Amino acid sequence: MGISNFIPTGRVVGATACGRKAGEPISEGVSPVAGTDISTPLAAMRSAAKMNQDIHSGGTLLNIRLGHELVGTKRGRSNLAAAVLAFFDMGAFHVQFNTLSTETLLDAQVHPENYRDLLVRVAGYSTQFVHLSKILQDSIIRRSVHDGL
Repeated sequence: MGISNFIPTGRVVGATACGRKAGEPISEGVSPVAGTDISTPLAAMRSAAKMNQDIHSGGTLLNIRLGHELVGTKRGRSNLAAAVLAFFDMGAFHVQFNTLSTETLLDAQVHPENYRDLLVRVAGYSTQFVHLSKILQDSIIRRSVHDGL
């Protein structure tokens, strides 16, 4: 599925076996449906890398949401860099990360005037969180937060 039409497509797709309810956004690219990736980001990366990336150009986006603490240290950033290199070594094509807390994103919904410069990765692009529709903001908030690699 394309990376920028996951919300409108989800509106017309029935419930899916992973627990996604009818009408909710589908997954973005090869990302797990929001909230279903309960293992580790490495598990999601290994799973996404199994796809033949050559025949899905532009549609193999993997979105991963990491706890800010994970990238707050030099060791955490080094671990993330190693994970990304391993992902690409497995033949994968596109991964992007957000490292914002759920609390920050929820506060930005309530007080957008305080978060005009808050940028998020959406589906192959970055934009200001406060300019997104509520349904798109909610889909970003629902992504699982991983605190370790």
